Amino acid sequence: MLINELVSVTLRQSAPLMFSAYGGAFTYHVGAINIAMEAEILLSAFASIVVTAKSGSVFLGAISAMLSAVLVGLLFSFLTEKLLAHIVTVALGLNTLAFAITRLLMWMLGGTRGVLAPENLPMLPTLSLPRFERVPVIGGMTGHTVLVYFAWVACLITTLILYFTKLGLRIRAVGENTEAARATGINTLAVRVYAQMLCGVFCGLAGAQLALGDLRLFTSRISAGKGFIALAAIYFGRGRPALMTFACLIFGFFDGLQSRLQLWAQVPPQMAQALPFVTVVFALVIISYLATRKRESVWREQK
Repeated sequence: MLINELVSVTLRQSAPLMFSAYGGAFTYHVGAINIAMEAEILLSAFASIVVTAKSGSVFLGAISAMLSAVLVGLLFSFLTEKLLAHIVTVALGLNTLAFAITRLLMWMLGGTRGVLAPENLPMLPTLSLPRFERVPVIGGMTGHTVLVYFAWVACLITTLILYFTKLGLRIRAVGENTEAARATGINTLAVRVYAQMLCGVFCGLAGAQLALGDLRLFTSRISAGKGFIALAAIYFGRGRPALMTFACLIFGFFDGLQSRLQLWAQVPPQMAQALPFVTVVFALVIISYLATRKRESVWREQK
């Protein structure tokens, strides 16, 4: 059924965005937004493929994905917090470096620069309910990998950490007023590092889902700008998990729709592939407009 196919592809495409957005929410609230999430997703996807192929265990592949993304987050934190490098410059450098390193390692390990697809590669376990496959809407929610479903659990986990734990309180306090947080005895540097590490954990899960989910392969373009789209979702939801989830579903829907348009309506591929990014630009325009209206209303009240 058409509706089930749309629901299915939306959930699959949204899951990596949701993981990335939840990870980025921690750095957003701490006041050190991680623009290098694209690098974390790309390197974690590569690590998950290589480790899974060598060990035969998707569990070890997922763990290696998270560890590799955490290392990138620590490097990002070291360069920006300790060496005081510009956050945008560091992010651009890490994103470019991740692309170059994975291309080089693909050639060294697999003798290819296009697609790394090890034979007999295990995939993430899937959860299927055959009796519901033909039920409208519900049928599109079955048959996905465990990480697609865990992405929804991750929304709850993110909410609990941010709003119901001491670490979450400190993350938000540092983001709101660093000097005031430091005056109360909070180690602001440590809190920022913890936020980057949490971001790496979630981005690692995003990379694992991309590589070990339905594709079971790696390409140097596998992240396809998902780190930047997740950033748009973060700003769209202002760091609130529920609103970020809604944004990710919208972006995931249009990302999945572009691939289906090429099959159903013979839409030119260039036009279809631009659809998700046009949606992101449109969302950012709305965010900017609402923020401007809010500033204007505050200015009028003060006047």
